[in-house]
Amino acid sequence: MTAAMHPRGDSAPLVILGTMNFGARTPDAEARRVIQRAVERGVTHLDTANAYAEGASERLVGEALRSYPNLHVATKVGMGSMRGPPEGLSRARLAVAIPQSLTRLGLGSVPLLYLHQPDPKVSQDELLDGVEDALSRGWIGAWALSNHSAWSSLALITAADARGLPRPVAGQMLYNTIIRDLEHEYLSFARATGLTTVVFNPLAGGLLTGLHPREAALPGTRLAKNPTYQRRYGSARLRDLVDELRVVAQAAEMTLTALAYRWLVSQPGVDGVLIGPGTVRHLDEALDALGAGPLSDEVRREVDKAWRAWRGTDAVYAR
Repeated sequence: MTAAMHPRGDSAPLVILGTMNFGARTPDAEARRVIQRAVERGVTHLDTANAYAEGASERLVGEALRSYPNLHVATKVGMGSMRGPPEGLSRARLAVAIPQSLTRLGLGSVPLLYLHQPDPKVSQDELLDGVEDALSRGWIGAWALSNHSAWSSLALITAADARGLPRPVAGQMLYNTIIRDLEHEYLSFARATGLTTVVFNPLAGGLLTGLHPREAALPGTRLAKNPTYQRRYGSARLRDLVDELRVVAQAAEMTLTALAYRWLVSQPGVDGVLIGPGTVRHLDEALDALGAGPLSDEVRREVDKAWRAWRGTDAVYAR
């Protein structure tokens, strides 16, 4: 990604402060305290997007950069809004969206730009034209992908190579103890191509805090208010798996939240973990858990056992 972000090797995954809540569920004053505390505890990377709180998150991150100019920042374009249809990744749209993000961030160039999600309406050539424009104008230091499949990521890598463009350097992907589709092929693909893997939703939108009753999500939370999270994590079957993982955590004498974070530290294909605390307390809980290191082999086996029993089959489309 940048000189300070790369496949982890034998080290612990990089911890990245996500700011999706900033300017929305997290009031500005608390967002500032979260960033200050994160810096005090050694966090060096922030992640935002033009879609988060309709740009308010980027503005708060830009404000923080004036106090902490050495922070590494990544932003995303392509979604544009959490409320309406996506803005897309056309060359013309990128030429507007990227400068707007830079203005909110108070930067002339952002170290890393993610394409927030695929845009099936835009050709590969047009998308790469937009990326090439951004690189040549110095708006971005590097580019990366988010929510892209292995095959679509490889197609863009191959096309970038053919044009002599720098490759995308990272993929930001959904991965946690209950949603593990990355294991089918993406993690192996990323390692083979040198693509850094950053994972988001470590607590499954709050489901892995264990605080939500089975009947309904707690009022005011993402699970209660966000339709995307309701579709992603709202099934009774997932709550069955969470109950099983809670038993594993109790037997290991740790919280379900700690189990979820430490499991990610235990996964060798995870190069970075994106945390999204809404409060200083949640930040400290996340950093304490991640700092405790990987799970024991025994606890990992119990997590896998619970997940495989819940999944019900080991069949995948390719062996």
